[in-house]
Amino acid sequence: NTLLQDAVFDAHIGRLRGIVLGFFKTYLDGYSAAGQAWTMSGMIAVIHLLGTGGLHQLTRGVDGCDANKTHASEYLRLFAGYNIPSTMAIKLNVPNLIARWAARSGTPTT
Repeated sequence: NTLLQDAVFDAHIGRLRGIVLGFFKTYLDGYSAAGQAWTMSGMIAVIHLLGTGGLHQLTRGVDGCDANKTHASEYLRLFAGYNIPSTMAIKLNVPNLIARWAARSGTPTT
């Protein structure tokens, strides 16, 4: 279900936004490394694809990569500057959302 997927992804991005604000906020205020400005969306992409540890390593100058050999700095660059609304939910009651969707669509949840 597209609406369910969008809601869960929004919650995921909201959670990652919370991680950036909680642990990496100092890198949002005009920080740049290797000629690349660090943005909220770029840092979220790194965390989404390489984990919090991947971003943490990047802050220490270690440019890790994923299984496709794409480096954290590349994700930071590719996803820089996208608008991440501050209103995205950090928590989502997924079982409740699934139950509501199932009730509307007539799909059993078991």
